Amino acid sequence: MGETLADVALPETYAWVDATTQLADVGEQEFAAVYDPDPANWNSVTGSLTVTVSKGTLVFRPIGPFESVYGRTLGDVALPDGYTWALDASLALPVGTNDFAAHYNPDPERYNTADGYVTVIVAKATPEIESPTNLTATVGQTLADVALPDGFAWDAPETVFTAEGTFPFAWTYTPEDTGNWNTVEGTSDVVVTGGEEPGPDHAPRTTFIAVDPAAGTVTLAGEDYPEEVSGNVWWAVGLGSGYEWLPYEGSVTTNADATYTISPVPLPAMGFYCVGTPAVP
Repeated sequence: MGETLADVALPETYAWVDATTQLADVGEQEFAAVYDPDPANWNSVTGSLTVTVSKGTLVFRPIGPFESVYGRTLGDVALPDGYTWALDASLALPVGTNDFAAHYNPDPERYNTADGYVTVIVAKATPEIESPTNLTATVGQTLADVALPDGFAWDAPETVFTAEGTFPFAWTYTPEDTGNWNTVEGTSDVVVTGGEEPGPDHAPRTTFIAVDPAAGTVTLAGEDYPEEVSGNVWWAVGLGSGYEWLPYEGSVTTNADATYTISPVPLPAMGFYCVGTPAVP
């Protein structure tokens, strides 16, 4: 198959009428030939000879690699015309680079099937998940205090809620089977409501409310602390529903009448003042 009559050897004194004829069909076929044993004394005789044409031999032509995703089967990977999988199409695809047996035969009527392998690169699948909702917290808590469903974790659980409002925070979802499934990143809103008085951190501190900024007079914000109060002074700048704590180069004096004075004066503004050592103002 795929040859011409010239490739079919004849005994001496025989010759094909048209040696260029293609052997295009499989099976027994008759072709014209000439018999001329003694051209000097005999005329040649034309007749037909039977040739049995077998299927041709193919070479497996490499294709691919192809890409797929975990959770799909071999049958989901489409091959070009002439190629078929040698394995069950329902075979589950494992993650990684895999070689699967395949057949190649673009014309089964004329050619024998060639066998080979086709590479399929199978990637991890990405789970479809929904972002956690209805998350709440109180000023003074941290992200670690906000529970997430199984598999979810906050990217920065140490984050402290210092103001009221609704804020987005990043999380990462890690499936149980990380060998076959990707992690997923996303964000969820946390609704933060008022709790303790505003403060830069949760370390022990004394918070005051300015009574007379010009004189530096302040009063305790509902706390009962010892007579001696010392530490760095911070003051709260209002930002809508929250606060930003800024350093104030000053000190607190405990007065004889159980009042407190922050100096130097005048103070920057009415509002909250804090004595402590915040991690981040």
